[in-house]
Amino acid sequence: MSRSTGHDLVVAPSRTGPDRTGPERLSMTASTGRQPRPRRLLGMVLAVVFASTLTALVRPAPAAAAPGDLILNGTFDNGTTQPWWTRLASTSTTVNAGQLRVRTSATVGRPVWEDLVGHFEFGVTAAQPYRLQFDAAADVDRPVRVSVSRADTPFTSAVDQTVALTPTMRRFTFDFVSPFGDPKAVLLFHLGAHPASTVRLDNISLLPLAVDAANDPILYWNGVLLATYRALNLPPTTSSREAAILHAAMQDAAVSVTGVGTPYRVRVPVSYPGTMDNVVAPSLHAAIDRAAYDVLTALYGGQGRSYSQARAGAVARGRPG
Repeated sequence: MSRSTGHDLVVAPSRTGPDRTGPERLSMTASTGRQPRPRRLLGMVLAVVFASTLTALVRPAPAAAAPGDLILNGTFDNGTTQPWWTRLASTSTTVNAGQLRVRTSATVGRPVWEDLVGHFEFGVTAAQPYRLQFDAAADVDRPVRVSVSRADTPFTSAVDQTVALTPTMRRFTFDFVSPFGDPKAVLLFHLGAHPASTVRLDNISLLPLAVDAANDPILYWNGVLLATYRALNLPPTTSSREAAILHAAMQDAAVSVTGVGTPYRVRVPVSYPGTMDNVVAPSLHAAIDRAAYDVLTALYGGQGRSYSQARAGAVARGRPG
């Protein structure tokens, strides 16, 4: 057996039995030549095991979202309020019977956004349709405003709705198309401008929806253009310039509203109300509808074509947003 100097660990063969016969085994010998104490090693192992087990027992289950859902802990099944937060320290949140119970602050005469419960930092994509759903009730009849918006100025909302709550838990569903992209959007329940009350929330989800080609405004207005070609007996090959103008205008309208991409010709100024009480973003589909209507009217209005019915049809299609 060789002996090391310093603090190295040396692996050396040894034999069992007094005559050193038997199968070889590996033993680890410290530089001091002392064998490690089995009881001390066993105690250290048990301490690590017990510590890790205890941590797992006392640590709450991490907030998780259902597949595709952008909202973490929307069912409150893990018994915690994380990552939900409140704006006012006087507003408290607890989980009871698998529901988020919010004891709101008294904010009569103050803005509705003075008292908030929210969920931060999930991403929304421009032009993507979404479905927001939640169950809600209150101990008294009262309104609650709900919005999905930017977390920073101008606090633009992709959806902004007010619902009437009663003591009976009810399901609310809102479909919308986000007119902007934001990697750190926020879902807010506005509870201000009301006496103190208890609001119950549960089963909150925000799910991306499949894009329906039947509701695509680009395809819709391209179809209107093709119908114009047929009505005026215009071959598409010789009218490609007008088609390019139409699609460029719709592109610039979409870029102007969403802020995503580069406009072909011009970025149209988009105005917002500029107050926390009304910051709903312009509708992406409405902007595309208006751009297409204006272009087609300018190109073919002199030939007796009217696009008012086509525009009304675009609105009547019931596209979200």
